[in-house]
Amino acid sequence: VINSPIMMTAFQKSLSYGLLFLVAPYYFGKVMEEKGTQFLRDYIWVLVCILVAGILIYIVDPAAGAMGTRFRGINRNPNGMGVFTLMATFVMAVFSMKNPGLFSKKETIFTYALIFICMIMAGSRNSIFSVLIFFLFVHFYKVSYWAGFIITIIAILLYQVVMANMTDILQALGLAKALRADTLESGSGRVVAWGFAWKIINSSLSQFFLGGGWAFEEHIFGVYKSALNKMGHIGGVHNSYLGIWLNTGIIG
Repeated sequence: VINSPIMMTAFQKSLSYGLLFLVAPYYFGKVMEEKGTQFLRDYIWVLVCILVAGILIYIVDPAAGAMGTRFRGINRNPNGMGVFTLMATFVMAVFSMKNPGLFSKKETIFTYALIFICMIMAGSRNSIFSVLIFFLFVHFYKVSYWAGFIITIIAILLYQVVMANMTDILQALGLAKALRADTLESGSGRVVAWGFAWKIINSSLSQFFLGGGWAFEEHIFGVYKSALNKMGHIGGVHNSYLGIWLNTGIIG
């Protein structure tokens, strides 16, 4: 935090992660003991309210609820909405599988439909494919662990083939525009971001081993925002490992 070029942001991040790791799990467990499965229902409805609020913002003021043509709701950017909807899917699925009858059929359909609509509007390819893979594997592992293991091997073998033809697949499904098939090859500018991050990491021994301080990644991408935008990249490093390396060095 002390080494950070934006110390206030670094402090806020440290505080938020501290609350996330130290307070949230304890609080979740405590409320579960007191409220039981009703708390799980309330938890899902909070997620639903957040998504509905985002859609209402988008309807009232599209510029506030979207970034370009991609839906972001109350999140800072569409990728944030993608992560939110992905985790909401996992939470809903796990709660339902571990507690049969927790939600009625209509409630389940409504919740999943809302999550998927927001996910598609956000145009988050990673989230969409992750959800498809999740439910595919859940299905096969329900059949048997051997079926799940076999489909895992098949998925690994087919991965390169699918990725090489992903543009054609999206066009055949009519999703080329919604999922930005034209940016697949460049990774929506991620290739540019990763190359830039790697260049900064190797700019000095201090940066390589110790990093630039907590939130340095956010700072350095802000400094070079204009130049990176011209190269087709918008946002941060889009890679957790490189982001941590930029902030705390390889030691961190």
